[in-house]
Amino acid sequence: MKTLSSLCLILTLCPLAFAQTDSFHIEQISPYARAVPGQIIEARVAGLSETPTIMVNPNDVTVELTQDANKLEVRPRTASNTFVSKSPEPATSQGPPDLSKMQALWSMGFVVPKGLHPGEVDVVVVYGQRRTPPSKLIIETRPARPIVGSTTVERISVASLSPAPSGRVNDLGLRLERGAKAQLHVLPLVDPGDPQAAILVTFKQGEQVFEAQATVRHEAGGARQMNPGVRFLRERDFLEVDVPAALESGSAKMAISIRANGETGDAAMMPVLITDATRVAELPAENAPRALVVDPKRVGAGQALSISVDHVRTLNPDPKQAMVMFEQGGVRYTVKPEMNSAVSNPTKDDDSPVFLLARPTRQIIGNAQVRVFNAARGEQGGLSSPTPVEILDEVLAPELISAGESTPAELAHLRQMYEMQRAAGRVFPEFSPENRYLSIRVRGLDVSPRHFQVSLEQDGQETHLGFADYSSLAGELFIVRLPRGLHKGPVVLRVWNKGAERLSEPATTTFELK
Repeated sequence: MKTLSSLCLILTLCPLAFAQTDSFHIEQISPYARAVPGQIIEARVAGLSETPTIMVNPNDVTVELTQDANKLEVRPRTASNTFVSKSPEPATSQGPPDLSKMQALWSMGFVVPKGLHPGEVDVVVVYGQRRTPPSKLIIETRPARPIVGSTTVERISVASLSPAPSGRVNDLGLRLERGAKAQLHVLPLVDPGDPQAAILVTFKQGEQVFEAQATVRHEAGGARQMNPGVRFLRERDFLEVDVPAALESGSAKMAISIRANGETGDAAMMPVLITDATRVAELPAENAPRALVVDPKRVGAGQALSISVDHVRTLNPDPKQAMVMFEQGGVRYTVKPEMNSAVSNPTKDDDSPVFLLARPTRQIIGNAQVRVFNAARGEQGGLSSPTPVEILDEVLAPELISAGESTPAELAHLRQMYEMQRAAGRVFPEFSPENRYLSIRVRGLDVSPRHFQVSLEQDGQETHLGFADYSSLAGELFIVRLPRGLHKGPVVLRVWNKGAERLSEPATTTFELK
């Protein structure tokens, strides 16, 4: 599949029309505005850049902590962007969040230094010549209960998790393989070099308690060359846990607590499912793939359906053989995914999530069910639970929101990739400082350039763009190179989606080229 160079980027970043704050300030200290020396917490900063995808080097940032007129300076361990909604959708909403109300924040993860005593501390983030106003942090003597994340999901949309089918144990919770290493998302973490700090993990099954080795790991960020394209990796800290091999397959309770500054806090408790890949025949449901996200719920025949699977291990021994199955009554068929992240971005980590992209055919029209199928394990242990979808005998058109010549802020992520690639001696044809670009904000556009068409018309002359003109497709922001023959004045933009056998109705708008 021929894809845009930034497609790998959109698995983790979505540069959209986010609401920005004008001032440079600390929006929040996460996960709590209280901490113990030795813990890793985050200062989440707003207003750092007009471009929500710009990458920040932690070495360019300083965090100042002032207490009793004494100032301590620390460098962040991590600096990454994240997105939050200032007006969250009601819990009953079935649609995606209102992206226009989302805000870009930059999370600076830093170690709370020794030398601070219980009480208030002023926290200031310094980036270049810019300083945030002070934000209050409370230093405590005993760590608070940590926040523990659930299953990691890799996807290109903001769709909700697929509902858990009834009768499935722990269907959207953590599944941990006995005797294997697992990456857990725990906040706050602790300084791995501090002998007075640790993350303590235990498992309980019945009356038996099993202690697990837990280590805070650091993963450097940056750009990784892929085929095709470039992928931006976020700088991050995470917890690596050795799941005890003595655990039995089945339900267990996991307890995670924090020791910092010589004190141990209360534990966070959560149910987990212990799996054993060597016993697939005995425990097929526990080891089967899980489709956590299937999006969209209504899809035209031949259009893209994205599926997020929880772990690579559920597709072993050969993840590239994974199939997607469509069912309706007694009729079923399988298709090979057009995109499989286990193939395009192979990893040795069996706990990594997998992104699949498949296209239903016209064999089934109407209400249907979709499953992920690992044929090597057969239907007993290789079929995910069904997720309902509606397949239409039409091609759904994209929805144009706006169009206009790209601003420097909108082009910043492309310019950054261009500079990185040029420094590495590589060509990056998706961007050139000599060209002009058009930013198209569009919903429902296919993720593959082979499955949409774009044209620009001026003075009765229509120009159809090709793959070489497409620069970036990330979320709702689609950037294309403007043809050199266009001049100042009105331009008509048309965008079509392409289905199994025909095009959709065109989405059309007119913009003014200056």
